[in-house]
Amino acid sequence: DESEASSATHNHHDDDVQAPPSSVSFAAQIIKYDRANKDLQAKLDAALLQLSQAAKPPSVSDEDVGYRAKYDALAVAHAAVQDELVSVKEKKAKAEKEVVLRRTELQAAMESSSRVNVVQLERIRHLTSVNEELKGKVQEYIQAATRTAAESAPIVALRHVSSWSEGVGPQALAKPVDADLTYTPVAASNTVAAELLRLQQDKKALEEKATRMQCDVESLENQLFERSSELQQVLELHAHCNHSLSLKATELAKAHEEIVRLQMQRTSAATISVDHQDNTSGEADALVEMLQRTVAELQEEVSVLQTKNSQLRDAKSKVETETSIFDQTQQEQLSAVSQAQAQRIRDLEAQLTKTTEAVPPPSAEMEVVRNVLSSSSSAIRPNDNDVLSKRQASTVLDAEVGYLKQQVRQLKDEHDRVQNELAEKTGELHRALDMHARMQRDSVQQLNQAEAQLEAEGHRLLVLQAQIDCLKQEKDQWMGEKYALEKSVAVESSEKQRHLEALAALKVVNEEVIVARIEEAHALHTAELTSLKSDMAATIDENQQLQAEVEYSILSRDL
Repeated sequence: DESEASSATHNHHDDDVQAPPSSVSFAAQIIKYDRANKDLQAKLDAALLQLSQAAKPPSVSDEDVGYRAKYDALAVAHAAVQDELVSVKEKKAKAEKEVVLRRTELQAAMESSSRVNVVQLERIRHLTSVNEELKGKVQEYIQAATRTAAESAPIVALRHVSSWSEGVGPQALAKPVDADLTYTPVAASNTVAAELLRLQQDKKALEEKATRMQCDVESLENQLFERSSELQQVLELHAHCNHSLSLKATELAKAHEEIVRLQMQRTSAATISVDHQDNTSGEADALVEMLQRTVAELQEEVSVLQTKNSQLRDAKSKVETETSIFDQTQQEQLSAVSQAQAQRIRDLEAQLTKTTEAVPPPSAEMEVVRNVLSSSSSAIRPNDNDVLSKRQASTVLDAEVGYLKQQVRQLKDEHDRVQNELAEKTGELHRALDMHARMQRDSVQQLNQAEAQLEAEGHRLLVLQAQIDCLKQEKDQWMGEKYALEKSVAVESSEKQRHLEALAALKVVNEEVIVARIEEAHALHTAELTSLKSDMAATIDENQQLQAEVEYSILSRDL
């Protein structure tokens, strides 16, 4: 258009040059010149505006701003993840130290428990040997009681003293080997001194038997004390096992909390950052595997402790069964021996009664002497020496009867004392047996409570194992989601890379187009300026010509 306008201007200028000058054509040319000048000024302003726009820096698109904001957010998230990774590494180091400490403590506890188990086994062996010895003694007692029952025979009545001089001296009685355990039947005797000697021997045998029973009671008390101490040690070991189980459960709960926390951190880090998620998840997976191994080791140790606890419980139940059997047998044996002793004492009392009845009073003896003298005076007349010897024998018999009565009273007193001692020892034995039964009941109750607690701990362990399995399943699910998210993020990153490449190519093309447009506009402006310069030169020439014509017309008008 500008070239056409310039060509039209040149053609019109040629027509004006060829046409005769006039004021109308001059005014038209001035108006045309003004319009052309305005058009050129507008074109010059437009070219300057284009040049200023071309000189401005290229504008930034919204996508670039969004990518820049995302990059800043990723940088901030990366810094946060790095800090969290450092804290996780520190906590991991602390957890490893705690695991090492717990492992050493557990090993020390296991060693101490093994030593205690060895001591317990030694004591159980000792108690087994003691039980065997006691069983042997019980068998001996049973055999002795059997022999006593077999050898027992009805009491033979004593013969009355038929003369004064018959059997005055004590007669030696043969003592059997088991006289202290068997009942010796009353032998036929003509004197009271032999019966007194036998009663004294029975008294001595009763005292020895009471001493032996006292020793047996003391040995039973010692065994009860040893069994109670053994039971206390077993309970202490069981308490130690429960304490170790509670510690292991606490460590398992801490490990579970750590796993949950790490999984939550991993999920939060997966939503924020993708580039550094692999390292963090790798560290978390390693820590989770280490905690799972620790949990597995703790479960194995708990199973070992449960096995040892069951073994100790079986040994304790076996010892308690043997003890209860022994106590019951011993009690029955002692009751049988007490009944036998009571029967024997009653027999001795009856024998003493018969002995006192068999001894005639002095008046009866004198009457017998008188009857004998009167009956024999008719046949043989006694001399004075015989009468004197018989009187001396009667005096000796009276003294012997008094002495025997005194001995009978002493024997009764001793019998009462022995009976009281036997009753006291029997009561003490019953009280000791009751105390042992109460201790056994308490120990069984404590053992049942410990078993219930152990079952609760086992149920809790199963629940924790189920929770760990659920967490593993959730972990697998989250790992699948993580892989899917990584794939989607990789696809998005590839698309983003393609977009960036397209933007770079578009930017290069835009720069080339802008440069080409600027060069084209510059060329056009240069051409326009050249045409404007030529037009201005032509206009100057026309002005000069017009001025010359005006001057000529003025001169001609003046003329």
